[in-house]
Amino acid sequence: MNTSELTPQAIQKHSGIPDQFYTPYWVKNYARTPAKSDLTIIKGKGNVRLIQKTSVKWHIQVDARTPCRVEISHYYYPGWQIAMDSQHFQQPEISPNGLMIFHSPVGTHNFELYFGLTQDRIIGYLMLILGIMGLAGMIICQTKQDKSS
Repeated sequence: MNTSELTPQAIQKHSGIPDQFYTPYWVKNYARTPAKSDLTIIKGKGNVRLIQKTSVKWHIQVDARTPCRVEISHYYYPGWQIAMDSQHFQQPEISPNGLMIFHSPVGTHNFELYFGLTQDRIIGYLMLILGIMGLAGMIICQTKQDKSS
């Protein structure tokens, strides 16, 4: 099988894992085809442009002639936040298909969608740090014990 035959359907058939396994439980409707664009204005009039995109941060520019609702072709997960013009923060809404939606007032605005820290991630980081410190302490005690023997 060459790479051109590796469609999502072929991967699903060969792996035995359904697409729904990889999507959040709050997704009610599954997309039949990939999105035509990363950003779509679903209500209102204006233009939207993706300036830069990484795995944890998106820079978006919206030029809205009327108040707009913009859908982002990315599944929502707790921790995603949106800042408008680096000041006004809003929590993204979740569409029935699990994608994120945000609001833009009239005018040209710059939005930053970013993956922030959540309480469970902070606890996880603290546990990791404590584990590393404990392991380092055990190694140091063992080395001192070996030297004194």
